Parts: sequence; structure tokens; C-alpha cells
Amino acid sequence: MLTIHKRKREEQDLYEIVYPFAKTSSKWKQYESMDTPQRPHFATMVQMPLSMREFCALAFMQMFYDISYKLHNGVPLSQVELEGHKETLVCLENEGFDVTATLSRIDELLLSPRNPEEQTSSKGDSTVKKTTLVRCSGL
Repeated sequence: MLTIHKRKREEQDLYEIVYPFAKTSSKWKQYESMDTPQRPHFATMVQMPLSMREFCALAFMQMFYDISYKLHNGVPLSQVELEGHKETLVCLENEGFDVTATLSRIDELLLSPRNPEEQTSSKGDSTVKKTTLVRCSGL
């Protein structure tokens, strides 16, 4: 399995994304070496002042990894937090983040019963809750 991960990483490295800012922070090395590497394009940041772009890109990277960590390491989250994370991920998707697995995990958690009381009340209740997602159109 490690070989597949390496091969995927090598395939990703065949092309280089040109960011709308210079990568000067040492944080980039940390983010790029994480278990779920991302290749965002940050295209919407061209509308921002140059002095803000790298800082905002780093904040987006940190948000993605914080949300991923919480979801995949069993950190207890309320329904409101899960829905907030879902909205954040939709915005990050517009910057080129691969959020498919993380959004699926949120959907799993939103559909699963939280405790025995919820489990018994949800069996008799066939109401479906509708969720509205807002797409970020850029910054």
C-alpha cells in the first residue's frame, strides 16, 4: 500500500501548480508531508492583495487538516459543528482541495445516531432533514 501512495505522489509531482503567491513559509513543508496531501490551486486568491494570499492559503490548509483530524480521530462534534465543517469544506473545494472523503465522513456522522436516546427516537421518526449547502463564489 505504501508503494501505491508513493506512486500517486510521484504522479502528482509530474506537474507543478503555480500559486498566486510565493511560498515563503516553512509551514508548507509540514502541510505537504501530511498523510492526506492536498494540491489546491488557490485560484480565487488572485482577487486578494498579494500581501494576504500566502497567509490565507496557509489558514485554508490548517482548516482542512484540523477538520480532517477531528473527523478521522473520533473527536466528538455536535451537529452544528459538523454542518459548519461541511460548509467550510465546500468553500475549500473551490480552492482545489479534495474534500470528497471528508464530506462523506461528515454525512456518515450526521446520519448515525449519537446516543441511545437518539437511536430509539430516530427509529419511530421517519422525518428527513434537508440540508442546504452554500457554494463559495470566491473571496
